[in-house]
Amino acid sequence: MRICIVIPVYNEEKRIVRTIEDLKASLMKRYRKDLVLLFVCDGSTDNTEAIIKRYAKLHSQIRLVTERRRLGKGGAVIKGFNILCSKYHPYIVGFVDADSSVPGKEILKLLRHLERRNVDGVIASRYLKNSEVVGNLGMGRFIASRSYNALVRLLFNLDFTDTQCGAKFFKARALIPALKDVRLAGMSFDINLIYEIYRRDFSIKEVPVRYDVMLEGTKMRLPEQVPRMFISTIMYRLGRLNS
Repeated sequence: MRICIVIPVYNEEKRIVRTIEDLKASLMKRYRKDLVLLFVCDGSTDNTEAIIKRYAKLHSQIRLVTERRRLGKGGAVIKGFNILCSKYHPYIVGFVDADSSVPGKEILKLLRHLERRNVDGVIASRYLKNSEVVGNLGMGRFIASRSYNALVRLLFNLDFTDTQCGAKFFKARALIPALKDVRLAGMSFDINLIYEIYRRDFSIKEVPVRYDVMLEGTKMRLPEQVPRMFISTIMYRLGRLNS
């Protein structure tokens, strides 16, 4: 049973070693040759690519694709999905953020849930009863997160507490048909992906996780990105209603 995971990276030289070491101690140890970790280097201008290349020479599970122009998180993940699904024919496909905010042990929990339960996808949540957030999200980030969740619930009638947490996994049979309709490249990518799978009558389950707040090296710029995320989500929903 092959499991393939995309990790989109952009200028992550300060955090990528910690992330890879965490994945080595958890996923790579557990799944061995059944695992493919595909790092999509999304226009990085620092030493990220060189660091990943060094690890890829030592570990066959690690693969690297380099994109010189910026695709955005969603664009990088979709590029990775298309490569993995066409080349490796996985049973489970997913992605995790490059900052290891969802630790490897929590990713294992998500994968076990997907393997053992009768569901087609699992998404991590910071806001379920048994979730644990370690560190301070900050008031601005918390308000933006909860406001966006309220918007998603209103527009899409989805009963999820958290569509933005950076760890999501799906059975390939559910993911592949949806890929052609996933077009949002920015922070709205997650809801685009989730909704295209959900509207095809596949089941998605939220799972509580431990979430470690990682502020060092963060690319998040709330005043710029949050309005853009809200607008693109509304426009996506209007487009779906008219299609």
